Amino acid sequence: MKERRLRLLLLLLTISPIILFNWKGRDAPQRGMPAAFLRYTTGMVLVRLRGNVPQPGVHRFSDSMTVGTVIKMAAPENARFASDSELFGKRLQNGDVLTVALVDGQPPVFSMEVMKAPERIALGIPLHPDSMSYDDWVSLPGIGPKLAETIMTERQQNGDFGSLDGVLRVPGIGEGKLKIIKRYF
Repeated sequence: MKERRLRLLLLLLTISPIILFNWKGRDAPQRGMPAAFLRYTTGMVLVRLRGNVPQPGVHRFSDSMTVGTVIKMAAPENARFASDSELFGKRLQNGDVLTVALVDGQPPVFSMEVMKAPERIALGIPLHPDSMSYDDWVSLPGIGPKLAETIMTERQQNGDFGSLDGVLRVPGIGEGKLKIIKRYF
């Protein structure tokens, strides 16, 4: 009888940590954001890879990574050509789009551009008024084609805005309009 109690006690001692760890981990996914959604965090950048890469799409990388490092990771068969590219040492920025294009028999061509505003907004990447194109401005609520043209002209004639508050110098943009678009910057 004592031996049976001892075995039962050992079994309970063995199983109890397993039960506790499983019970504690049960609510863990509910604390954070669901895995299907990317969230911008400091120290990381969201970059779209496209073209001749095994896994095209939006990926999260450390903000200290360069284009060359990403090519070595994402498209190692093209890495030997990347060192010849002027982009090789460029550090990644949030919202970059890196394209690897293959032309028959030629070395791959690497190019960089910036995601359009709607995609950056969808991914939660803040916009900056000095790097936006006409189409980016038009995609914002309350900014039509005429106002977008005025914004672009103002920036070309008088220099960068520096911050979103600098956009107030554009005729047609007041505190109300600024308040509407501020959440995207």
